[in-house]
Amino acid sequence: MQRIEDASPEVQAWARKQRKESIASSFAGPEPIKLDHQGYTFRAIGNRLYYREKHRTYVDFLLELVKFAFGQKWHKTQVDTPEPERHVVMQWMGSWYRHCSTILPKDAPERAVFASAPTGDAQALLTLADDLYRLQLAGSLTSRLMRRLRIPTEFQGARYELQVASVFLRSGFEIEWTTNEGGKRCEFHAVHRHSQQRVAVEAKSRKRPGVMGVKGSFREDHAFGLESLYENARQQNPGDCPFCVFIDVNWPTHPELPKMQKPWMGEIFRWAEKHVPTVDNPDTVTLSAFTNYSWHYQGSTLALPHETLFTWPIYSTYPFTDPVTRDALVNSIVSYGVKIEESPTPMIQDQVLEQLAAL
Repeated sequence: MQRIEDASPEVQAWARKQRKESIASSFAGPEPIKLDHQGYTFRAIGNRLYYREKHRTYVDFLLELVKFAFGQKWHKTQVDTPEPERHVVMQWMGSWYRHCSTILPKDAPERAVFASAPTGDAQALLTLADDLYRLQLAGSLTSRLMRRLRIPTEFQGARYELQVASVFLRSGFEIEWTTNEGGKRCEFHAVHRHSQQRVAVEAKSRKRPGVMGVKGSFREDHAFGLESLYENARQQNPGDCPFCVFIDVNWPTHPELPKMQKPWMGEIFRWAEKHVPTVDNPDTVTLSAFTNYSWHYQGSTLALPHETLFTWPIYSTYPFTDPVTRDALVNSIVSYGVKIEESPTPMIQDQVLEQLAAL
């Protein structure tokens, strides 16, 4: 058997290219199974096959996927319900279709494809649909999670769990949902395909009156309530591996303010000043992520960039053993929803990829 180092330069270059592509795919989400044939686009998810005319876009597919995922019976019930009383997902869908009908030229050809910047409702809807697709491809969308998504009072919490699971999938992790009901119970464990880093994950979403189907009226003077939510999440630490806490801020974005001066961040900074980990008293949380993917506040106006804040302490009980895996996860948090494309993007910098491929 010949060593690769003794092979010709062409063979060595081919081997490096194959290794680089393999490593890159291990820092990305699951690859779609797709085929264009005789004017149709076929997509396979598990044992199901979806096909539509080739001129239909990925966005068209995602919108149809939502209907399939939530079920025909659920969809029919929603259509028969007055719009103000419908599930928030159906309200997002109605808002997006109305927006499309207003921007579509009257003389547009029958199969013409037009591009449009998404509204807030559209961004909320399409990120949900894309997350459903990613989890289905990975075989990680459970019937329990799907059932909770259909229930208006449980939708917000289930939606955020889906969102966080999708963030991990996109950076190369595989999801293991927690099934035990007793003791400390995080949402799921995630294992990275490249480094085999295993982490526990807890996700909490802050509910606000008048938002995401919650009764009442939203007020700007409503308490942020992030500290208590975070402390509650910390209690779910299983204590045997790195622990990541994700908090959904659920607050209107403020793009006019500097990056680190968003209104909700003050509460987090004040809390952090009182809890500085040391060598003798390490933090039990390995990574804390506060996300404000709050496109649902923007309704029929154009979607605005999201806001995120994340930190990992110098001293923690179970630190990340592989900083490359950690950085890929952070890249996934930051890039979430920026581009909704079918082909997964590796969450790893090219120079780091080159270094790993050269090992």
